[in-house]
Amino acid sequence: MKRATKKDYIFIGTICAVFIAFVVIVTRSGYIWGSATDWEDQHIVLPDYFRKLFYETGDLFPSFAANIGGGQNIYNFAYYGLYNPIILLSYLVPFVPMKSYIICTTIISVLVSAALIYCYLRKTGKREETSLITALLFLFAGPVIYHSHQHIMFINYMPFLIAAFFATDRYIIKKKPALLVLFSFLIILTSFYYSIGSLICLIAFGVYRYIKIHKTAPISEIALHAFKTCLYMGLAILLSAFFLLPTALALLAGRGATDVSGAGALAGCLIPKLSFTALLYSPRSLGLTAIAAIALVGNFFSKKKHLIFLSAFFCTVLFIPAINYATNGFLYIDGKTFIPLLPLGLIMVGEYLRWFFLDRKIRPRVVATFVFAALAGGATMLFADRMDYRFLIFFAVDCAVTAAVLALYTRFPKKRIVGAWLCLAALSTTLLVNFVFTDDFSETEYYEKYNSDDARILAQTAFSEDSGFYRLNEYYAALDALNRVYTAKHYQTTLYSSTYNSDYRRFYYDVMNNEISFRNASITNPTSNILFNMLTGSRYIIANSCPAAGYKEVARQGEYRLYRNDDVYSVGYLSDKLMPKSQFDKLSYPYTSEALMKYIVVDDDSLPEVDFEPEIKPYFAEVSGTEQNELFESWKRNGEGFTVKSQRGGRLKIKLSGELSDILFIRINLNKSQSEYSGDRIITINGTKNKLTSLSSRYHNGNNVFDYVISANQPIDELNVWFSKGVYDIESIEMYSLPYSSLANISETHDCFSADMSRTEGDCICGSIEAEKDGVFNLTIPYDTGFTVKVDGKEREYFETDTAFIGFEMSRGTHEIEMSYTSPGLKAGMAVSAGALIIYLALIIYSAVRKKRTVPDYTE
Repeated sequence: MKRATKKDYIFIGTICAVFIAFVVIVTRSGYIWGSATDWEDQHIVLPDYFRKLFYETGDLFPSFAANIGGGQNIYNFAYYGLYNPIILLSYLVPFVPMKSYIICTTIISVLVSAALIYCYLRKTGKREETSLITALLFLFAGPVIYHSHQHIMFINYMPFLIAAFFATDRYIIKKKPALLVLFSFLIILTSFYYSIGSLICLIAFGVYRYIKIHKTAPISEIALHAFKTCLYMGLAILLSAFFLLPTALALLAGRGATDVSGAGALAGCLIPKLSFTALLYSPRSLGLTAIAAIALVGNFFSKKKHLIFLSAFFCTVLFIPAINYATNGFLYIDGKTFIPLLPLGLIMVGEYLRWFFLDRKIRPRVVATFVFAALAGGATMLFADRMDYRFLIFFAVDCAVTAAVLALYTRFPKKRIVGAWLCLAALSTTLLVNFVFTDDFSETEYYEKYNSDDARILAQTAFSEDSGFYRLNEYYAALDALNRVYTAKHYQTTLYSSTYNSDYRRFYYDVMNNEISFRNASITNPTSNILFNMLTGSRYIIANSCPAAGYKEVARQGEYRLYRNDDVYSVGYLSDKLMPKSQFDKLSYPYTSEALMKYIVVDDDSLPEVDFEPEIKPYFAEVSGTEQNELFESWKRNGEGFTVKSQRGGRLKIKLSGELSDILFIRINLNKSQSEYSGDRIITINGTKNKLTSLSSRYHNGNNVFDYVISANQPIDELNVWFSKGVYDIESIEMYSLPYSSLANISETHDCFSADMSRTEGDCICGSIEAEKDGVFNLTIPYDTGFTVKVDGKEREYFETDTAFIGFEMSRGTHEIEMSYTSPGLKAGMAVSAGALIIYLALIIYSAVRKKRTVPDYTE
């Protein structure tokens, strides 16, 4: 495109107007441009936390996220935009709420990406109408329209990826690769996960453009060009080493095992599988329409090498499952890793449309292409593992409309395919409605309710009145508050992230046996387990009602209340009561929980075993005396277990044998075959919820044992039990009790760490302690190898305590403690990036001073 025409401006304006109009329709209907799933509790609050942390510390390269998940390596959360250039720009406008900033920048990114696709196609000689159709197909592709308000990192790299198309042409024509390296670097910083597919896309695009520009180039020359492109991609990766290396080490250490049984053996994945499901419609794939399947097949008949290469490339990556398996880190098969190939797929569609519009005839090969694509696409949808009849219906309608449009164009070619792109846009809108209006947009009223100033005011009340080192958790907003941090002095135990400290997650669910309330077991949710809250220093809780024994209301704002428990431990404390891990490992739950409250567990076989006499006792209650409502079909014994049938939310009232002032432990063992039933299974007891997902769930949580820790400030005489709809096969029910009086004032038996909150910020924790005896200092922050511990200015070795935390030996007396954290791999990564930067600057200088080349015209 030598110079933009008036029609170009009109068409670009049309692209922007169509998308903005849809956004306005959604937001005017009582919603915000953001999903109720993940968007609120991850994609908004974590970038907001990064920005708050920067303004508290002034550190652009932080290592430690002390405020969430008990305190973890910040690179566990790099996926959410730690060095995303778009997020970093928000640091310049700290007065703009992150919600508004994310919404605006995401919309702008989508519009810029669509405009860049239009401009690129025009630059390479495509007609205005062809460019407009292709840009609209991008705008309404499943992943773009869906993830612009859902998982924003699935697409927020698109402007840099499409800009790299221009840079690739600059490299091929002018032999200047600096911009290609720069945009590749920006892609990696924006989304390291999708940078893999993006770099593959750029390499394939470079080969396609090289073949098109150098039509007679031999294969060896093309291969050499691809190799050089890979080297420049490698330079971009090295420039990103300060980010990639610590992130990679965090990923290796911080993600739990994933069930890959659905992926099958790698050998089986090598067998090609004809499937169009990764190409069409779905937000977790390329999400294109039927014209993409037609183009994929049709370009093989074009007799043009660059078009044949494009189709061959897509057939390879789409039809060989092993490629999908590998790009997903050998964890599972999921079409989301193909989303970065969307712009290249649209180039393929644009090329096919140009070829068809120039030919203007329905030839036998065109008919054969259409019929084969329609039958193959329909068959692969019909026999897909997770068949959705909506896809099949829309694909049939899609094929019919596309055939009609193309046929009409051959009959009325002078209409400049205005009718064609109108029909395609209408069809895309139909698909849009199918996916977007079935999505759970966040309601404005709901968002404002759970993001009101009331909770923030209560949190600030707690911080202003307490100078100690304690944590505050929120209980009223389910997922929404798990990662929300009000200030740098706000510490919490909860976390919602796809990557986390694996020791902490194991301690949370497998040692303390906290309830699993959500489908995704990687979430560390707020817990009613009073022992866990006391052990981890959760002195404050914001909730609608009292969450557990020992918590007393100290403030109220609106409908929220602030509760405080003075019996909890400080986040750091010293004790001389030690239990060897070998003895602890012999204990069973719930006796392990009591042992953790009274001893510090140390992996030292030289320690003698302690005389541990648990105060937890088995509790026996006759569960046959129940009251059930009309929604509850039956509760009956089946041998030693129980069978429960709930019609649609059945409730039971189980009478206890008298009033109980103790802490009550309840364990419900479900038959392992329970997860094979369709749908989730949920049992809630006195407000504490456990959930087991079905095996068909994408994130099967494997929660076959439901654990509850029930306590209250008032005696309990009955249990209110709620069952979600379904059949429950219960093997057994176990109950135990522990007097709360045995834990009251327990924090006074240990020496408390007094944190210097003026110096405790960012990567550092500083303070002092007055130790009355020799012992072990226990810091309830998840153990990691990146800490440096200094006591009275001298470095001290530390070790793992309580199977998950940080401890070190300390003698009696007054001591100054200073701990700092550096993410493993950060220093090495920065050194590599510095070296790569020198190479990159040399490359720029070399490109600038080299002899200028004559630039050929490469438009069509």
